[in-house]
Amino acid sequence: MKKLISIFLVVLLLLTSLFVLTGCNKGGSGNGDSGEAKIDKLVQKYYDNAETGELKDKWNGLDLKFAYPKDKGYEIEFTNKKVEYQKATLKSKDLNSKITISFVKAVSNEIEKRKTGYEQKPDEYSNIQEIEFAGLKGITTDYKHWSGNQKFVFFMLSEIEADENNSWYGVNILIEKLSTSSSATEFDPVQYYSEEEFQNLLNSLIFTKIDKVEIDGILGSDRYLIVKELEAPSEEYTVAQYPDTNGVMSAFMLKDGKYNGSGAYFRIYSASNIDKEKFGTLDKVMEYYSGSTWNYSYTDDTLAGQAVKIEHNPKASSTSDKYSIWESGYFEKDGEVFNFLYYRYTDVPEEIGTKLITEVLNGISFCNEE
Repeated sequence: MKKLISIFLVVLLLLTSLFVLTGCNKGGSGNGDSGEAKIDKLVQKYYDNAETGELKDKWNGLDLKFAYPKDKGYEIEFTNKKVEYQKATLKSKDLNSKITISFVKAVSNEIEKRKTGYEQKPDEYSNIQEIEFAGLKGITTDYKHWSGNQKFVFFMLSEIEADENNSWYGVNILIEKLSTSSSATEFDPVQYYSEEEFQNLLNSLIFTKIDKVEIDGILGSDRYLIVKELEAPSEEYTVAQYPDTNGVMSAFMLKDGKYNGSGAYFRIYSASNIDKEKFGTLDKVMEYYSGSTWNYSYTDDTLAGQAVKIEHNPKASSTSDKYSIWESGYFEKDGEVFNFLYYRYTDVPEEIGTKLITEVLNGISFCNEE
């Protein structure tokens, strides 16, 4: 009996160990999976004795990890959050090398589309090859540039969810000279592409989809201002809202208007967010634009109960007769200075414009995500 129990315990221990080992090895490259990018054992060798870079785009839910040459003078810079698709730039004065890695929007047949486009310009593009690195399919080509040869690389990453056009995310990689000065170190991007240290960079790529920044409303092109989503004031109107000129444009548009685009439009953006020193207060804005450089003047007025400064540009041309009002300027609300543009077509009543402005002003919030 004791012998049977011992055998049972040994078998149970072996099964448990097998389960644990299997669970620890289920990783993978992480390409296209949710969660943070992880370095798989199969690609770890490319990160040994190299610098690790990570291009993270929280706005589109993208993360790309890569290894780049160590002790070659490379310094890495990243774009700020205002850029629609994030980009990393690696510069080495020692090598006279510049490598740009940037997320892009692509179509489902992007590789075929680019190949066709390159082949139609043989004087500019040559050595066109379809490639695959780190499980990512792509295309590469040499490009004749006035500054010297460049090397383009593109990889498909993943489909964009809930996109009517079946669009994809992709990544562009460009190798070029950092400086074209005659005194700069000689650097050949085409040759560098074939060298082991750049091939290691391509083999090290680990793409991962991450959670996007959650936004309750329409996010401005400055990635700071948010305006709540509006509802049409009646069945005669539709709503249009989109990022525009550092902020958000909101509009109530007539379905059957007299003009193409008939409606009431109200665009705002935070001037304070652009430059707090220069535009931190309404008085500073007035002082800056009333100076000799711009020579604007301002008058006091109200829009839907909001006190505003209406801007008068001495060089501005007259507006079309199809608009009953066209005004721009600034206002201050809750310690923030805003620029605004408001215009309304003649076939849209004033109360519709007032409702639009009121709802936008009551629906302002901010995103402080970096």
